[in-house]
Amino acid sequence: MSSTGVVAVTTQGKLGGFTLEGEGAWSTLDRNTFSTRDAADDGGGAWRMRLEGETRAPGLPGRTGVSLAWRGVDRRFAPFSRLERAFIEEDWGLRPGADLEHPQRGEAAGWWRPGVGREFRFGAARLTTPDGYAGTRRDATGRWQAGAWTGSATWLDAEGRTAGARFGRGGRTRTIAEMRWTGAWLVPSVRGERDRREAPGDTAAVEDRVEALDADLTSGAATTWRMTFGLGARRDARDAGPTASRTRTRTWRGQFETPAGTPFGVVLAAQRRDTRDERTGALVRQDLASTRLRGEWRPAGVSASLQVERTGEAENRRLRVLTFVGAGRGSYDATGNFVGTGDHDLVLVVSPELE
Repeated sequence: MSSTGVVAVTTQGKLGGFTLEGEGAWSTLDRNTFSTRDAADDGGGAWRMRLEGETRAPGLPGRTGVSLAWRGVDRRFAPFSRLERAFIEEDWGLRPGADLEHPQRGEAAGWWRPGVGREFRFGAARLTTPDGYAGTRRDATGRWQAGAWTGSATWLDAEGRTAGARFGRGGRTRTIAEMRWTGAWLVPSVRGERDRREAPGDTAAVEDRVEALDADLTSGAATTWRMTFGLGARRDARDAGPTASRTRTRTWRGQFETPAGTPFGVVLAAQRRDTRDERTGALVRQDLASTRLRGEWRPAGVSASLQVERTGEAENRRLRVLTFVGAGRGSYDATGNFVGTGDHDLVLVVSPELE
């Protein structure tokens, strides 16, 4: 039988033009409550501090700010829930299962807000973990608005090394940019992404690369009918020592929705995704369609809805074809009989037909 207890204290105050915030916690995890043996290392602490301030930009329009943060978690600290968000290992280039619950981390960030709807932010961080990882991360984000045009861009670059791993280098470089024009009738937008991730390993270094481009056309505020049409292209590449894969994906999507305030309404949505293996040419097609009907009779306080969803998946048919491979190099004869040493062999062929 085990028992866990956590005590946390938070404080906040002003230091000049800055806000100082601090938090500390202490936990005890006794894996055997009714035994006093091995009870000296049941306790562990964690702390966090942040110093943040903002003022008018000297010689520039708008306001500027800066923040500094420190965080430390002892290896014996046992929280009731996760301290880090999911999949944060990818941002630092850590392998799955790394100990990010007990880190030592320092962060610094600054920002400039020159006007309404415009902000530019940059930051840097240093992280060490008890299982031997040490790395740095740099990031920058910008968003701006000029009339009907809005845009945003994000850049992340991280690199580090895990001690004890044969291929210990890890990191990530990711860039995302988006542009949108908000018109009265139509709202077109485009989004691009480029991502490269490296993860440490004992047998091989693992690298994943993603390049994606998406475009959407949505109805504007001048119409009560909602319509969306979009298409996207994506390329995924993965290298893990002698193992490599390359795929290209194309997506088409659309949605139609009647006005929301009417007594009866319908929502139609459909999507098709084609994924092709660049090495073999094999194609996997996935279809998804849904229909939602709703009705409401307000005087009687009655409402009802019906939703139907249909999915489908197809891929290239794979056939075993008797093929001439050379004298004595195969296991079959010309009629398809297994003879051990022959001139023909059964070869797996990808058919263009979908099944």
